[in-house]
Amino acid sequence: MCSSDLFQTGNELAIELTRLFNQVRLAGQQLARRESRDSLRSLHFFDTFSDEEIEEILKASVMSSYMPGDVIIQEGEIDHAFYIMVEGSSEVRKNGKPLSSLVKGACVGEIGFLGAAKRTASVVATTRVLALKVNATLMEQVSLECQLRFYKIFTETLIYRLSMTSAKLSSLVN
Repeated sequence: MCSSDLFQTGNELAIELTRLFNQVRLAGQQLARRESRDSLRSLHFFDTFSDEEIEEILKASVMSSYMPGDVIIQEGEIDHAFYIMVEGSSEVRKNGKPLSSLVKGACVGEIGFLGAAKRTASVVATTRVLALKVNATLMEQVSLECQLRFYKIFTETLIYRLSMTSAKLSSLVN
């Protein structure tokens, strides 16, 4: 219908408004999805992923925004998710005491992602944070190729974190 046409009934107007609303909503979702994909593309974790694989990861994840002081991960809770800091910074805390800082690109929650273990520390946003929460159960729904790529990078990240922790512990002992 063009703007010069008059609607004969309220139903015709409602149908046209619904159609337009759906177009605007879909365009907004596509833009948000593209922005999310572009945000992930800028992170080292996703260097080897294709755009299609990033789309698959986004479908198995939730992009969440946190304000300073918001708890991203709560110590003592059980959660099968892995988090990647897309924007902003946060702090890892054990019993309320700061342990380390996390910045854009940092990963956290590997142990919770792998098994039903209680979280051993909290993660609290120190600035506005955008974080990708990857759900372990939903990851089973992405293609095998994408899963393999994800778990390869995930494992490399976990090994790096464990080696850094080991080095810190060694320096304390010596």
